[in-house]
Amino acid sequence: MRVIVPVAGAGADMATPCDPGEPSGEDGTEAAACGPEAVRPVIYPQAGSEDGKARAETLRSALGDKGWVLLATEVVSASPSNGDIRYYHAEQLACAEQLAQDIAATGGFGKPKLIYLGDRYRNLPTGRMELWLAAP
Repeated sequence: MRVIVPVAGAGADMATPCDPGEPSGEDGTEAAACGPEAVRPVIYPQAGSEDGKARAETLRSALGDKGWVLLATEVVSASPSNGDIRYYHAEQLACAEQLAQDIAATGGFGKPKLIYLGDRYRNLPTGRMELWLAAP
């Protein structure tokens, strides 16, 4: 089985194949969770300031080492006092939880709150989530 993993860069719609490795479910099937063998959503980071953007670059590098694809950080006019991960589809919950754990494990960032937006907005795109970084 081949899995397609998005590649960051100018062509964010590009993808590259990867070997999923061994099945990870107890019954020998692939796990539904968001592991290295799953196609992970592309993460769109948001920061409330240029200082936050600089901090996001450190986080971006650490998460990239864990298999996450983060696009360039966008500076927005307001950011939450605590960080959050906004996901659009119920089936993204496992990936949102894994991303929150990976962020907390990097140090210097708290574990972000998960916010599900699919019940309020029905036509949100697939294959992406937002990471809103806490104000420094």
